[in-house]
Amino acid sequence: MFNFKSIQAALNTSFPFEVQDPITKEPSGWVLELATPAHAAAQARVTAILDRIRKRRESTGSQDEKDAVDLIAARILGWSGLEDGDAEVPYSAEVATACLSGAKAFWLRNQVIEALGDKESPFVPKTPSSS
Repeated sequence: MFNFKSIQAALNTSFPFEVQDPITKEPSGWVLELATPAHAAAQARVTAILDRIRKRRESTGSQDEKDAVDLIAARILGWSGLEDGDAEVPYSAEVATACLSGAKAFWLRNQVIEALGDKESPFVPKTPSSS
C-alpha cells in the first residue's frame, strides 16, 4: 500500500549547492542552501511574488528582471563560504538579492536556476557538473 504521508515526510526540503567559479569552472567554496518545491516557506514566498506579478497591470523590462531575481532569491535559504575581502558575508535575503542582481550576475543566476533542477525531477538536486 502507498503511504502518502511517509513519502511527504521523506522529501528533502533543501539541498546544498556549491557555486562554481565563473571563470575557472572550479568549485568556489561558496555553498548555497537551496529550497526544493517541498519547502513550504520558500514556496509561499514564490507564490507571493507570482501573485504580485499577476496583479501588475503593466510591466517594464527592469521590473521583469527584478521579479526574476526575486523568484530565484526566494529559493536561497542560506549560505556559507562567501567572503568580501577578509570577512565572511552572512546570508540575508537582501544580500542574496543583491548578489543575483545586475548584468554581471548572469552566471550566478544561471547556476542557481540549473541547480534548482528540471521539471522531470524537481525534488532531486541537479548540479551544473551533472548535466
